[in-house]
Amino acid sequence: MSAPVAIVTGAAAGLGAAIAERLAETSAPCFYSTSKRLHSPTPQHAWKALASIGACLGGDMLAHYGPSKAAVIEMSHSVARIGATRGLRSNTVMPGLILTDMWLRTIKELRRRDAALAGISDTDVFDSFVAQMVPMGRAQTPGDIAEMVAFLLSDKARNVTGQTIAVDGGAVMT
Repeated sequence: MSAPVAIVTGAAAGLGAAIAERLAETSAPCFYSTSKRLHSPTPQHAWKALASIGACLGGDMLAHYGPSKAAVIEMSHSVARIGATRGLRSNTVMPGLILTDMWLRTIKELRRRDAALAGISDTDVFDSFVAQMVPMGRAQTPGDIAEMVAFLLSDKARNVTGQTIAVDGGAVMT
């Protein structure tokens, strides 16, 4: 069996960059995209998708986001079912709370809704969410997610397919 192939989109910054950098340390062939357009050969043995714990959480601020991430999970399940007989593994990683641009936009919206947040720093607002939502008590990092992706591409995960793995400090327990 040949080495798995990774296709990393959004490798210019954030989670994509962390994943691309971590995979560069492995022997897996990697194809990177730093634009909205994906130039990809067909992966032969591994498919990894990123969703979000937002797929498992409801709420008015996640009404559009959660279902789109749930669709990514179900697509990955379908790829796993169809591809398993051909040796294709497909798994989804759900990052937990990472202070990203999306979180900064969320904090801005929360401030618009709640004037009491006006004098509190973005980091402190985010940290309060982490304290409330993450049993392990710490936010996740792009490196945490990259390590899981690297593991799933490794031969150590050769019997792992069709799984959705939350790297979230226990925020979503399945």
